Amino acid sequence: MDCQTRRRGVSLVEILVVIAILAIMIGLLLPAISSIRASSVHMQSVNNVRQINLSIQTLLSQNSDQIRTLPDGSKRQYKFSTNQTLFTQLLPLVCPNRPPNLDPSGSPLDWANWLAPRVPMFLSPADPSLAILDTPSHALSVGITSYAVNQMVFDKLLLYPASISDGTSQTIALGEHYYHCVANQEYLDYSYIFAANPAFPNGSGSRRSTFADTGCYDVVPVVENGVARPSQPGYTFQYRPKVADAWGKVLQTPHPAGLPVGLLDGSVRTLRPGVAESVYWALITPSGGEVVGDF
Repeated sequence: MDCQTRRRGVSLVEILVVIAILAIMIGLLLPAISSIRASSVHMQSVNNVRQINLSIQTLLSQNSDQIRTLPDGSKRQYKFSTNQTLFTQLLPLVCPNRPPNLDPSGSPLDWANWLAPRVPMFLSPADPSLAILDTPSHALSVGITSYAVNQMVFDKLLLYPASISDGTSQTIALGEHYYHCVANQEYLDYSYIFAANPAFPNGSGSRRSTFADTGCYDVVPVVENGVARPSQPGYTFQYRPKVADAWGKVLQTPHPAGLPVGLLDGSVRTLRPGVAESVYWALITPSGGEVVGDF
């Protein structure tokens, strides 16, 4: 009698069951992996905001709590100024290896890259509009940033904290902003000092890396009876817009968690989608006198 055990092959049903189990496991894992990746990218951008914000605090300390930046933002015209933008003033702090001066024999491109180099801290890892830099026509672009500063705070001269009567923990200093906003064809340039050209009020070409800037025809807060509202009803920030729909007159965020912002006390918060208009715009006015609720 043959006592050897006879081997039985795997049936088709068993193979299908195993495949189904694997498919279910993969289906359960993919959302988790995507969520972890989104959270990691969000934290990178939050860290960028934190580092820029800390650099602003250092710059204030180095300059007796004063920062002089751009010309009067209310002037809707090209206006010459010898002042530097806030981002340009931060370069010695965020680019410690940048030479203090450039060789006069350098090429125009060398000069451009020295005046406004690409700073990793200034680029959001989630900014989808940065893909345009991979195209030949934008490969040499300079002054690139995915963050904008609050022009209502950094307009002309900031005296810290005297200029911020609403409170430094309740006033936004900077926030995330797509580099390229296709809806009105604007490109942020952190070295650009001029307000918008009045011939192109809806935007065209480079603009300074600001928000709530009347000189660039942005949506700005209007305060009436102690309550802030947007100058164009219905606007706070754009939540996860496509690049084609990004409009440079407000901030944008690609993060599911919301908009990372740096406050003037040096802290960083993420504003949730659907934040009340009155709260959001009250956070932008440095001296509007509004009472800011929970955010």
